[in-house]
Formats: sequence, C-alpha cells, structure tokens
Amino acid sequence: MAKKQRELKLTLTAETTVGSLKAQIEDQSSIKADAQVLKFSGAVLADDAKSIGACGVSADGATITVELK
Repeated sequence: MAKKQRELKLTLTAETTVGSLKAQIEDQSSIKADAQVLKFSGAVLADDAKSIGACGVSADGATITVELK
C-alpha cells in the first residue's frame, strides 16, 4: 500500500525551532506534534528546542519529511 503524501508550504527562518515547526505542521495537517518524526537529508530532527538552522536546514526551499511515530 502506498503512503499518502501531502505537501505543506510553510514560511520559516533559520531561528525557527523544531518544536515550532512541528506545531505549524500540526496546525495545517492535524498530525499531532508528538506523533511527528521530522527528517532532513536523512537525519532526524529530534531536539524540539534546536533551531532548524542549527540542524543544517536552509529556510530557502528546504524539503523536510514528516513521518508518523
């Protein structure tokens, strides 16, 4: 069975935290923040307090994958 995919477009800055990003995803998709596993370039963004910039994410057109726990 194929996984359902959906694209969300969010406006982020390098200072946006992983936790804030999860909250924005929850607001737009109804996927609870605590059920999300965010990945960028194969790495899990696990620290909700860390900024996406500190995780190596560029805010310009980055693709972050959301998986369910």
